[in-house]
Amino acid sequence: MAGARQGRVGPVVSWRVFTAACAATAALASCSGESAPSPAEGARPGAGEPADGGSPLSTPATTHPATTVVPVPLPVELAQARDGSDATTLAPDAATTVAPSSSFALRVRARVPEARLVLLDAQDAIVPGSGSAEVDASTFFELAPAAPLRPGANYTLRLEGLAGRTVRDASGRLYEPASFRVVAAGKADRPPREGSPHRRRRSGSGG
Repeated sequence: MAGARQGRVGPVVSWRVFTAACAATAALASCSGESAPSPAEGARPGAGEPADGGSPLSTPATTHPATTVVPVPLPVELAQARDGSDATTLAPDAATTVAPSSSFALRVRARVPEARLVLLDAQDAIVPGSGSAEVDASTFFELAPAAPLRPGANYTLRLEGLAGRTVRDASGRLYEPASFRVVAAGKADRPPREGSPHRRRRSGSGG
């Protein structure tokens, strides 16, 4: 009987020793402040999470392309060439024949204080002249060339911005420049041909 009980002592003592060792290990871990590693330790940081444990990376802001402002046609109410009491309406899509002594008038249905009326020659150079502008709900422009236009010459009357070709009204709206082609009445002077042969006079025979 005693022998049988002694045969079972070994395993029982070993189990108790193992249990006591486990308890001691847990006590030592709690005293040192170390906690058991979490299942997530050792894993690679996920998307958007910094490797050093800081705050997640912020998503970059979506950038939108800048909106392109497209100029609109100017609302022209009046476009005329004036020669004394005569007034000729300028066509928007064809050349208009005007008197060489003409001045010009143009009115737009917009408040455009930063605009000017100019006359350009065939080489796109500004023709000297004096102009004026009356700015209100509509803007009225006048232009008088300093000298008569050359007969038969082509010109362009254009309303454009002071700082560039486009016109901006008082509210910031953008307009395309308004252009009108004009031709001075009369025939253009043709320069004499160089090297043209001259007729020789026949000399009469002396008697």
